[in-house]
Amino acid sequence: MTWTPPPPGDRREQLPDDILGLLPPGAYLCDPCQTARSLHAVALGQPERAAALDLDGHRERLHARCQIRQPWTGLECRCRCRREE
Repeated sequence: MTWTPPPPGDRREQLPDDILGLLPPGAYLCDPCQTARSLHAVALGQPERAAALDLDGHRERLHARCQIRQPWTGLECRCRCRREE
């Protein structure tokens, strides 16, 4: 049997509220968006390489894979790509 992740918004993977209350509040930035931000920083410092390596295209693809909610805490990704929709 193959494991299939639950659909977005499903709380099956999320920790119970009493456990979530123990965690310090914090902003969530998913891995694809974090990597896209790192590519953006590289592109600012090395514009010639950024163009040659199509870093803008890679950033767009990463943002398209934004994991809207963290599955265990339910926190929403705070990346600006979420607000541009």
